[in-house]
Amino acid sequence: MAIDKKNRLDSVNLQQTSKYIKDGLTVVSNNTDIVPRDENGNIIVQDGSYIVIEPNSFNINNNAMLKILDTQFNYFKFPAQIREVQDEDLEFNTDEFIKGWKQFIYMSESLGDAFNIARKAFKVNENILDRGAMVSDAQRVSRNINAEDVRNFADQNIVTRGTVKPFVDVFLADAWLPSIYNNFRRINGFGSRMLITEDEFLKQVNFRGYVKAEAWEQGIRKNLQGEQLKKYITTQTEKVFKIVDTGSTKKMPKSIRDMYKKAKDFAAEATFTKELDPKSFSGRIQNFAQHPYGRVVFPFVRTPLNILKTQMRYTPVVNLFMSEYRQALRSTDPNIAARARGEMYLGGGFALSAALIARDIENPFAEIGMTGGGPNTVGFGDTTEANRQLVKQKKEEGWQPYSFRFLVRDSNGEIVLTKSGKPKYKYISYKRLDPWSGTFMLLADFMDIEGQIGSQQTNDIATAITVSIARNLTDRTYIRGLTEVAEAIHNPFALQTLLARRAANIINPVAGLGRSVQRATDKTKLDTTYYPADEMNTGIRQVLNELARTIPFYNANLEPDRNWLTGSVVEYPSGFGPDTFDILNPFTATNTKDNYVLSVINDLNISLQPPKKFFFRKQGIQGSGIELTSKQYASYVKYLAFNTKEDGQRLIVSLYKRLNESDMKAYYKTAMGEEVNSTNQDTMVGVQDNARAKISKEIKKIVGDYKVKARNEWLRLPENRKLFGKYTANIEAINNETTKATVTNLEKLKRLGN
Repeated sequence: MAIDKKNRLDSVNLQQTSKYIKDGLTVVSNNTDIVPRDENGNIIVQDGSYIVIEPNSFNINNNAMLKILDTQFNYFKFPAQIREVQDEDLEFNTDEFIKGWKQFIYMSESLGDAFNIARKAFKVNENILDRGAMVSDAQRVSRNINAEDVRNFADQNIVTRGTVKPFVDVFLADAWLPSIYNNFRRINGFGSRMLITEDEFLKQVNFRGYVKAEAWEQGIRKNLQGEQLKKYITTQTEKVFKIVDTGSTKKMPKSIRDMYKKAKDFAAEATFTKELDPKSFSGRIQNFAQHPYGRVVFPFVRTPLNILKTQMRYTPVVNLFMSEYRQALRSTDPNIAARARGEMYLGGGFALSAALIARDIENPFAEIGMTGGGPNTVGFGDTTEANRQLVKQKKEEGWQPYSFRFLVRDSNGEIVLTKSGKPKYKYISYKRLDPWSGTFMLLADFMDIEGQIGSQQTNDIATAITVSIARNLTDRTYIRGLTEVAEAIHNPFALQTLLARRAANIINPVAGLGRSVQRATDKTKLDTTYYPADEMNTGIRQVLNELARTIPFYNANLEPDRNWLTGSVVEYPSGFGPDTFDILNPFTATNTKDNYVLSVINDLNISLQPPKKFFFRKQGIQGSGIELTSKQYASYVKYLAFNTKEDGQRLIVSLYKRLNESDMKAYYKTAMGEEVNSTNQDTMVGVQDNARAKISKEIKKIVGDYKVKARNEWLRLPENRKLFGKYTANIEAINNETTKATVTNLEKLKRLGN
């Protein structure tokens, strides 16, 4: 409340003021009719009432708030009004709010201790707080080996005595083999060691913040204040931290053991490493992942499933199907029940806001929108392959899946328009915002798929929901192994790529860091596609291709991936923010490229297939065509984009000029729905599809002509004449042998007929 200037002349008030100024008070009052105080000037709170602080200044920081909480409102470091209210007037749990503030402050105070303990975890290569809730599910070798271990292994059984022991004896392998193995173990385990260190740091911050906040709450309930409260908090926390240091709960009172368990569970839950129930479905997946073959499919289990469960807890209606969430709502512990209700309210508000943003993706001039995953690329067949190419085309234009879309404005605040008349956008990925990203992805995919499922199913909401949920699960990085294995069953090259990627990650223990550094230092995307015509062994070539992704400044002699329409080199998107933040930045950002041709084909979902990696192959006739190596294919694509010309014009220029002719522009506007005034929805869709088909046919005809011309000219280049000669000789040999065998069989049939 404001201070009455008349009261400042009161002798009692002046006496209190001098004392409070000495102790740091800036607001005092002796008006007991409004705010009753004791003889020390402290506010007297009646039973069943609360003190509500209504700040009228925004200059509040953590230190000031901490002093307020620690002294139970004795000190006020900002101008405030104070009033007394009854229980029924409160709309939130004041104790939980205060405790949350305390925990946040204590977490920030624990950063130094957490760092020191994380450093210890790095040295011992295991979690300190809770080994049972480690972020890494992999089995690790517990120690180094020595010469005795080598000799014992060599003498283990009849097989090793006949094969390994002679090698050890002749080359004295027991003297140098342990050193090689132990050094490899240290290097190979560096990635998991860093992961454990990061996990321990975050666990300790959450654990220590929770323990101190819990001790503070218990002290408040005991009516402790000032130095007594601080001493109580210190005593309680030291006992709990001693359990962490010693690993033993012996001689500790039950209250300390309970606090330790609750804090440990909270830390595991906050870092998504909570132990899974072995009898549950998720627990069975974890058991399967312990098998070496299972780890290929599920490199990580516990953390992804905990993230998924957290996402479900924050999703209204869905969370009611979780037994643990229903139990939390009915819990007798007010803190647990309040948290469950908070998850419902917060998740509902988040989902509503996300739905409104996702809906705005249909408005090209919306300030912000959310993109989904684009055309469906999950599955097999020609349609799926065409969709994959369409996604690649959209990325070439600057579009980015699962991202926030923002309008780009110039220095005057005006919207920047592209040649197609559409606004220019900036995309910032939200895929790494777990667990909220799941809600964003689900809603964005629903809005995206609702417009793709066809006119006959426009009202089929169930179809859109089902597909969006499926895509939300399969597009997760940590679950992608399952979809990759499913694809590998139908595609042997996909299986080879999957195994090569796993092998590369084993060879390079810091593959994630290396991949990030590689993309930050060189944005060029390499073409890691396997080409059967390459001379190197298939497995070795693919492992080298995957290693090139993870080792900075190493390209495995690969060619850059190139857009065959424009000829431009494909680059990885940069991280959002300054270039100095590009390494390990999970939030990638892209901008719309002002290319009219790409804009038209992407707006109309026209999938253009890239040049094939072979020429003249006849279906069903093995060895009948020219298989291109990676170098030859890169040369051919570059020739198609830059050197192949009709009337002196490159492919992209011919497409641009044709699409800018009046008839094509009219078809484009019709395909986009302009001036289509029919009241029948099926008719409207048919009109748009018909206009789209006209443009698609014209574009594909021009592209086809350029591909044929490029192939014929490229094969006549001096460096490729031998390739064409070899093909001609091969075809001639096949035809001659076919004729010879056919004539022989015909003569046999004639003799048998006679």
